[in-house]
Parts: sequence; C-alpha cells; structure tokens
Amino acid sequence: MREKNKLYLDGSSLSVHDTYNAAINRDKVELTPEAKVRIRDCRNKLLEQIRKNPEQKIYGVNVGVGNLKDTFIDPSEAGSFQEKYIRSHNCGTGDPLPEEFVRAMMIIRLNSFAHGVSAISLETVEMLEKMLNLGVIPLVLDQGSVGASGDLVPLAMIAGVMIGLPESKAWYRGELLSAPEALEKAGLEPVKLGFKEAMGLTNGTNFMSACSVFAYEEAQRLIKMANYAAALSIEAIRGEKDAFSEFLASKRPHKGITAVAGEVSDMLEGSLRATVEAQKVVFKGQDPATATERVQDRYCFRAVPPVHGAALEALEKFQEVLTIEINSVTDNPLFEENGGELIFHSGSNFHGQPLANVIDYLNFRLHP
Repeated sequence: MREKNKLYLDGSSLSVHDTYNAAINRDKVELTPEAKVRIRDCRNKLLEQIRKNPEQKIYGVNVGVGNLKDTFIDPSEAGSFQEKYIRSHNCGTGDPLPEEFVRAMMIIRLNSFAHGVSAISLETVEMLEKMLNLGVIPLVLDQGSVGASGDLVPLAMIAGVMIGLPESKAWYRGELLSAPEALEKAGLEPVKLGFKEAMGLTNGTNFMSACSVFAYEEAQRLIKMANYAAALSIEAIRGEKDAFSEFLASKRPHKGITAVAGEVSDMLEGSLRATVEAQKVVFKGQDPATATERVQDRYCFRAVPPVHGAALEALEKFQEVLTIEINSVTDNPLFEENGGELIFHSGSNFHGQPLANVIDYLNFRLHP
C-alpha cells in the first residue's frame, strides 16, 4: 500500500516496483496498525509460553543454534546470547553495498515481520522502521552470504547497528559513523534483544531479494531499450516488418514473442522507411538493378521476437518469484496460534534456492 512518499507494509502487498522506488527515493516506511497488533500479540504469547513451560525446547529461543540446539539458554543469559550471535555473524567482507540496496533489505525485512509470526518484539521491529525513516543506513559489505542458510552475514551487519555494536558502522546524513555515533546523532537508543530476536533479524533471504529488486528494474529497462534499438535498426536499413506480423506471432504464440512482435510493430507504425517503396530506393553505391523489394532481412533482425521474447518471459518469471519472496516470512522457527497455544514450526524458509533458480534463469548480475 502506498501514498505519496510513504509506503505501508502489511506483509502481503509489497510490489517489486514499490520496493525499488521507496529505496531509491528514501520514502517513509510504516507498518500498518494491524501488522503491529500481530507482532505484539505473537511476542507476548511466546514470552508467556516460555514462562509457563520453561522446559519446552524451542530452537533459537531458549536453546542454542546449530550444534548447540540441545543446550538450554538461561533466561538471565538471553540478552548476552543475542549479542554473541550478532557478533559471530557480523563478519562481511568485500565492497560496501549502495545505500539504496541496504534500504531495500530493511524494507523487505520489515515486511516479513508484518506477518506477526516471527515472535520479534514490536520495539525491535520499530527500531528498524525508525532507522529507515531517520536515514541511519547500516554499512553492509557484499561478500559473506551464499543464501543457503539465509543471508546471515549481511543481515547481521544491519542488526549490529540496531544494537549499537562499536565495530558496526552506518551512514547518517552523508557521514560513515560507528553505530553508537550514528544512533546518537539520529536520537535513537540501541535496542536490547531478547529470546529469538538475533536469529529473527538475521535469518532470511533479504540480501538476495534486495539485490534482485535492482536487477529486475535494470533488466526491465534493458529489454525496453533493446526493442527500441530493434525498431530503429529496421528504420535504418529500410527493413521489412513482416517478421513482427501478428500472423507469425500467432503461429508460435509464446507470450514473449507475441508481446515483443506487437511492441516493435507499434513502434514502426506509420514508418515511411520500413515499406516496400522505401526498399526500392537505391542506396549510395548500390546497383539500381538490385534495389528491389526485400525478400527477407538478415537473421539478427528477424530473430528479435523469439530472442527478446524469451528474455521477457524469463524476466516475468523472475518478477513472479521475487514478488512472492518479498512478501514471505523467511526466518526460523515461525509461530502459529492454535487453540490459545503458540506452536512453533522449524523448517528452512530461509533457504535461497527458489530465488537462486530464477536468478540463474535471468542470468543477470545482482549488483553493480
């Protein structure tokens, strides 16, 4: 949901284009009231359940992670465990991501929390929202995540700023500052994390998704420019339009072929050069005897509908999967109320394979 210069997040209606625009234009971002209720209710129920049944093991909540999944975390150590978790994953390398990419990561993460099934506290979620709106944008490096266990490292670099780690850095009003300095200048206090929140902040595909948002927007423009280039090339050579005819497209009715053939035909509508008459005009240095109606143009011109069309279909599939992804919950475990009791589901929603497949399909670079 969108108003001028403001994007509302409800967990289910975020579009790729709105994510891109909000990240580029630094639009304000706000969780819907219904999303805030869901977030608060889930967190309260988790804490109540831990209080009533402290012996129940819940992965990443009151027991450790990985090989420590059977090791209980004493409630008195819950806070220190969160910081240790963030520090251990706050180890990216490589080049800094552009600020707009990090903004897109933060927007997608907030939209995930809007579902209200991650059991993150509303205070922690609102800290992410405030950082976005006040322009505290964490420094995130582009190496360290392979997407197989979630984008742990890049997301930990965001979480490190949220909790004010001195080794973490953030951009604020054009300056790259330590996390404590950036938060102080923005009038924010570091957030204190409790049960499950460190893992909730870092487990997901938001780095992959954010980079893919920018890849999609650039690829979309490239395909449009490629169609313009094809039409101008036909104009330049005084070519024939039959390769883009509705008849030919209808006999191989792939969606992409039909769309590209129609678009290039529309671009050539009314052309005085792509005509039989124009083809009979003698080129400089051409033998007048050879200036006749064209039988067919070179292959590269005739092949525009299937080649550009296949790319267009790949891009549309990419957008379909990406739209699902940015409206998904990709951390672990997730929580569901059932008969007044909160039950948890452990799985691997954080795995990047569904998105990785279409990234390979599109074969497009993820970031500049």
